[in-house]
Amino acid sequence: MVLHEINYDANVPDMVLHVNHKSMPTSQTWSYTKTHIGSYVMTYSSSKAIHFILITYKHK
Repeated sequence: MVLHEINYDANVPDMVLHVNHKSMPTSQTWSYTKTHIGSYVMTYSSSKAIHFILITYKHK
């Protein structure tokens, strides 16, 4: 298991997810959930590990 944590300052959380997703491997299948504390948890499986990406943001 691999854990990544990315923090952002953003006005539009959906754009943060979109921009970040474009920088991630496109060959993987992504799933994500938005939590009530203002963060996205994204997961994907690779041949070596399951990756968990925690993306947090705060409104300006």
